[in-house]
Amino acid sequence: MEKDIQTAKNLLKGINLSMTEVARLFLELIETSQATRLKSTEKIKSHCRHVISLGVKAKEMEEKTVPFKEAYEECLRAKAHRSAYTLRDIRYIGERLMRETPGLAERPTRAIGVEECREMLERVFTHAPQRKKARSILSGIFSIAKKRLWCEKNPIEFIDIPIVKEKEIIPLTYEESMKLLETASQPKFRACKPAIALMMYAGIRPEEIKRLRWKNLDLEEREIIISPTHSKTGGGRHITIYPPLYQLLKKEFPRNAEESICPKQWSQLWPQIRKKAGFHHWQKDVLRHTFASFHVKNFHNLPLLQSLMGHRDSHLLRSRYVNLYGLSRKDAKKFWQLSQSMLTNK
Repeated sequence: MEKDIQTAKNLLKGINLSMTEVARLFLELIETSQATRLKSTEKIKSHCRHVISLGVKAKEMEEKTVPFKEAYEECLRAKAHRSAYTLRDIRYIGERLMRETPGLAERPTRAIGVEECREMLERVFTHAPQRKKARSILSGIFSIAKKRLWCEKNPIEFIDIPIVKEKEIIPLTYEESMKLLETASQPKFRACKPAIALMMYAGIRPEEIKRLRWKNLDLEEREIIISPTHSKTGGGRHITIYPPLYQLLKKEFPRNAEESICPKQWSQLWPQIRKKAGFHHWQKDVLRHTFASFHVKNFHNLPLLQSLMGHRDSHLLRSRYVNLYGLSRKDAKKFWQLSQSMLTNK
């Protein structure tokens, strides 16, 4: 017994723990790991060694992390294949959070908790739509960090998605649509007419139209190719060029297919066209909504429209895009059969 005590003292040299403290720690290990149910001494020792090994690995994982800024940069690298629109949003949200939250950039990712994230989102982004987007992007950053084993869990999963009350977007009437095209036919605005027609007759998003080039239009096959890098959602799609759009586009097709659909003065001319056509208030996606509503009213094919719009399912179309109130079959038919005067540029 005395020999065992002396051996134990020798083993504990340099460790600032008494034999009593070591015994208590070992007893705690046995009890908390349920080793007391084991009868064999060898089994108890083997069990404790295994628990200690697991604890060491868990401790190493707990300490493995990187600063938030590095996790944000890794997220950008991992999503480099996504559209420029998506990457722009990630940069904006990530950099704004780090700019307006002192110490966040250097803070260990593993140490950032649920309440800290909730407070940060509510303080930096005061409007629900902004906060919803920021929550999604921040969740993406933590998801990448979790995959890299830089944090144990994604704290954003425990934060409710903000409820956003979407404003109803009422599509243009047939008369308003024609007035817009008529205004765009004027010499000063003629270069903008193809872009407007593509938004109105193909449902191209405002941000997508700015990235589109003439080479993305195949007039022979009568389709528009939206590549993943041009798409808002990062998914490519092919859109049918219907007869009125075909007639409008074939008159404008340039010699150089590398040219952008939007002219260089687009950002100045587009608001002028809207104002001259009588639109003093303009909702960003109204032409996309106009396309969707007139398409359903005339073709009665929701699955086809879903594909053309680039939606994963028809829920968004039913709940947000298609508004047939006050839209007649007669007007829908006229919308898809442009008059000759509208096909010419005056």
